Amino acid sequence: MKPLRLRTKLTLAFLLIDRIARLALRPLAVLAGEIEKRSDSRLDPIDAADQVGELRAITAKLNEFMIRLAQSLDGERAFATNAAHELRSPVAVALAQVQRLRIETTDPTALDRIGRLEAALRRMRGLVARLLQLARAEAGIGPASAPQDLVQLLGLILDEMASDPSRATRLQVQLPDVPVLSRIDPDAYGIVAGNLIENALQHAPADSPITITLSPDGALSVVNPAPIIALDDLHRLTERFYSQRTDSTGFGLGLYICDRIARQSGGELRLNAPIPGKTSGFEAVFRLPLAPSHQPAQAFSP
Repeated sequence: MKPLRLRTKLTLAFLLIDRIARLALRPLAVLAGEIEKRSDSRLDPIDAADQVGELRAITAKLNEFMIRLAQSLDGERAFATNAAHELRSPVAVALAQVQRLRIETTDPTALDRIGRLEAALRRMRGLVARLLQLARAEAGIGPASAPQDLVQLLGLILDEMASDPSRATRLQVQLPDVPVLSRIDPDAYGIVAGNLIENALQHAPADSPITITLSPDGALSVVNPAPIIALDDLHRLTERFYSQRTDSTGFGLGLYICDRIARQSGGELRLNAPIPGKTSGFEAVFRLPLAPSHQPAQAFSP
């Protein structure tokens, strides 16, 4: 009987100690949960009102660090945004002047130099546009308070791209007949969809078709012919500037921006190479959660 009573007492003591330890460590678990919620897009201070004295001091120091970090990040984002804005107009003016010079020049050697200069300015214009998108993505653009009709938003993006006949003939589009509602900022959706389509046009063989499909469940699929990409490279395509190290025609920002906005919108970006069920090709899938269908979509004007 005594060994049984001893085991019972030890069991009860163990359970009591475990309970006390859990209660004592609960504030740490709460603090850990609050820290886990923070990221470079959310650095608001942690509320320490209900914490014990020891944790309150730790949280105060942590909040001071996050404030300094937020100020540093805001400064970097402001600089990138301002620099891109300041560069946009001079680049546009320089490009217009070069195009005019090309029309007025007949010398073959000069025309060759003008062509290279025009290409460089076009590339710089593209980089400025990407930097502005990057600044917006890192500032937290993504979610919206009201649901948007993705069919309408994608239609506006495609209409804009259709102004270039050489591109319009390559786009094979499949849209649902019913509205697809999701809570995403219209500009954020335009940035992601535009970048995915531009990426497909840029990296696919010339004149090859680009298939764009929006499904009723909120998934945008952009497919283009491409050779198989190594798995390690595929996983790194959403890293900032990674593509620039492997492909000199890109900036290495487009897929990074898309992935960031997707996560901030509560969705996901998935890259497949080869296309599922095939032996080649590249597919980018941008999936968003659907908004309740009983809520009307917010009208959007370009």
